Amino acid sequence: MWQGMIPALITPFLEGGEKIDERSFEALLLSVLEGGAAGVVVGGTTGESPTLREEELELLTKMALRVLGKKIPVIVGTGTNATQKTVLLTKKARDLGAAAALVIVPYYNKPTSLGVIKHFEALQEVKMPTILYHHPGRTGITLDLETISTITQFDHVVGLKDCSKNFPLLRTLVEQNRSLSIFSGDDETVLETLAIGGRGVISVIGNLIPREWSDVVKLALQGDAKEAKELFLKLLPLIQAVNLDVNPQGIKCALALQGMCQNVLRLPMVEANNTTRLAIEESLLTLLNIASL
Repeated sequence: MWQGMIPALITPFLEGGEKIDERSFEALLLSVLEGGAAGVVVGGTTGESPTLREEELELLTKMALRVLGKKIPVIVGTGTNATQKTVLLTKKARDLGAAAALVIVPYYNKPTSLGVIKHFEALQEVKMPTILYHHPGRTGITLDLETISTITQFDHVVGLKDCSKNFPLLRTLVEQNRSLSIFSGDDETVLETLAIGGRGVISVIGNLIPREWSDVVKLALQGDAKEAKELFLKLLPLIQAVNLDVNPQGIKCALALQGMCQNVLRLPMVEANNTTRLAIEESLLTLLNIASL
């Protein structure tokens, strides 16, 4: 069963942004593993997937598999707005040994519901566990219940990462398909998603505070709603500060402040603005003070 706190990892770059910072990426992998992550996503939106070359996605996948071994699953972001390319990237991830693929609803093209269904149906031939990534804000497409239900009935579709915040729809999906793992795609909505039967979160903030964020998810899954909410509320100001800037600009700023990577992004992503930086610094300082009490 797919569940727990799964960080969607950043891709750290060296100065200038031309090369991946392999040392920082390895340290990040070890950090989230030690922090209790239930898996990792490489090459997702947080990893700046639109600017990654195919050989770089392969490098990130190989590194994650080498460092993590069989301890936790490696999920690869293979979704594009071209079905043939998505199938080829998913086959490559499968052949490298990845456990699953995270596949976004095709963006920009704005296909019909039938087109989206056919897109995911085409991945059946790969025989790779697939997580449907529903993010209307990124794709311009909001899937209805019938479309999601059809896609999630495919044998290879094992999960849904949802950023729609449509909780009645998610509750219906839980009732219809108990084997489907539904993940919150927004850290701020993790408790609402888990409360209606979701299984976890594919997380941004999990890059920075994997232990604390894993604890929130574990407490909620165990039914300790009060403790989960108390810890969540302590961490919420930091999450909100990181989200002041578009992802991954905020999380890269936070990680750089902690010395975990350089604050280098690839255009069109740029460094987080000063307001965001100051808010993150203040939130980190507050968390440190709380931890020292």
